[in-house]
Amino acid sequence: MRNEEESKRKIIDAGLKCFAASGYQKTSIEEVARDAGVSKALIFHYFGTKTKLYKDLFDYFIGVVTEELARAKGLDDIDFFARLKAQTEAKLRIMTRNPSLLNFALRIMRTPDKVIAELLEKHPVDGILIDYFG
Repeated sequence: MRNEEESKRKIIDAGLKCFAASGYQKTSIEEVARDAGVSKALIFHYFGTKTKLYKDLFDYFIGVVTEELARAKGLDDIDFFARLKAQTEAKLRIMTRNPSLLNFALRIMRTPDKVIAELLEKHPVDGILIDYFG
């Protein structure tokens, strides 16, 4: 079980890094596998397709940001500088968890693509990106 979690974590990290660098269309499963140090077959075993991997990475991004936003709930009740400090700390937590997450999110926002359009329709992230990474 531990190896499965480690393998998935490596694939998620590599996927975020590769898709952030090259975008959805130019990133191959082979590239993600090479970066993760796993076989292509293992990625297909866990995620099925490149599109499913990408959608799962997108859901991971939404989950991380939503979790941090939930932590920051009630910040409107504190003064500006305390809120700014709390938001900065939240950004640092996100970046510490996965340094490629910001680049992945920014790539989503600036890359027109059918797969990305479907994801954004499901989860509009404009506000999240502006509030959280802006």
